[in-house]
Amino acid sequence: MVFNLMKKFIKPSIIFILATFILGGHFHVAYAAKGFVVEKGGSDKILITDGYSEYVIEHDYSCYSSDFYEGATIYIDTSYSPSYGDKIIIPGYSNTVCEVTSSDDVNIKRYYVDDVFDSEDKIIVTDKNNDRFLVEC
Repeated sequence: MVFNLMKKFIKPSIIFILATFILGGHFHVAYAAKGFVVEKGGSDKILITDGYSEYVIEHDYSCYSSDFYEGATIYIDTSYSPSYGDKIIIPGYSNTVCEVTSSDDVNIKRYYVDDVFDSEDKIIVTDKNNDRFLVEC
């Protein structure tokens, strides 16, 4: 009955947090940070953002690559930035949980390859502002 009333008046993400807190879940969701999956990288790495910072997170095998998709909302039980041992909570039917095994704060910028010089191991890349850079590989 409590959950039926909650569904009528509160957003689903808030229901998850309240339910975990009320039911005495072992996650301290009061400190859970909301993040969004930007991109997957391999079987155990994801690029996430909290709207301000970006992190490359490696997770243990309690979660699968298929648990994450671009744009998905996840929660990490941290008060500041993700680090080793923090819980990643993927809200859904069964609330999948795994742990962070490593995390790097990154500032990702996208570049596009304009030209490749195979014989010299160099490439020319362009960013979104049309600034061009010569990169040695």
